[in-house]
Amino acid sequence: ELISKNRHRHGKILKAEGKTSGQLPELFVIGSDDEEAEFAEREIQYFLQQGYKHQDIAVLYRSNSQGGMIESVLRRNKVPYTVSGGTGFFDRKEIKDILAYLRFSINPNDVGLRRIINTPPRGIGDTTIERLNEYAQRNKINFVKAAQEWRKVGMPDKAGESLAGLFDFLRGVPKKIMASGEVSPGTLLLDLFRELGYRDYLYTSTKEPHVAEKKWLFIEIFARVLDSFAKKGGVTEKTLREFVDAMELRDDGSDSDDDRNKVSLMTLHACKGLEFPCVLIVGVEEDLIPHKTLGSDVDEERR
Repeated sequence: ELISKNRHRHGKILKAEGKTSGQLPELFVIGSDDEEAEFAEREIQYFLQQGYKHQDIAVLYRSNSQGGMIESVLRRNKVPYTVSGGTGFFDRKEIKDILAYLRFSINPNDVGLRRIINTPPRGIGDTTIERLNEYAQRNKINFVKAAQEWRKVGMPDKAGESLAGLFDFLRGVPKKIMASGEVSPGTLLLDLFRELGYRDYLYTSTKEPHVAEKKWLFIEIFARVLDSFAKKGGVTEKTLREFVDAMELRDDGSDSDDDRNKVSLMTLHACKGLEFPCVLIVGVEEDLIPHKTLGSDVDEERR
């Protein structure tokens, strides 16, 4: 039905063979992408109730940037999933960085500090980090405590003051983001990371400006995910803690049959040649299918 609309096509009639009886797709009209993600999760639960397994279900979208909202809802509802043919939203460096900042601001820990200590660059190189490690071991304290005692470690003043500034910045993050005023938590989060210099860092560390723009777009999507979470849980620091906990859920890396039983998330291009009993196509709307920037060839978009 769809391909027959293509202008440059050799005329032919294709009929599906086999024992499976065809079922017409259903169309659902939904108000926004966060509502759509919630709806997709409810449909997944419906299919599971019908006796299907997680691995029988695929969620397809035109562009990788659409996966973030869906991944966040699946994480919040503890639905196991895998991302094929692209990088998962929560596997992106910029998203891991933002989560590490939020986690550290709520619960200071060595792993988080090591990730963010020089991101964006603060003049704290490998030599300084090695000094901090040695000081921590010598004094039987953790890495965070050693970093707070940077003067005793003998760090250069400029790097040390930059580190002290980072601790000051992090101390007030939960309160600043969940200020519960007229401005949404997501907007406040974006403002904070601009102030921190993270947006500038993306541009200076990336050769192509459009690549940096795309990375910042993923952070904007993350901010909308936070807003969606806060809409349900309330604009409180407790909600921020719950949000970080939910978004940091990870697989244990095992590869048992049970571990492979996951919902598949992928772009329309990545799903070529695959079959699933239950398929949800999200974002079926103008400028997404056909895509505003990637979809100039409408015949190819139909295919």
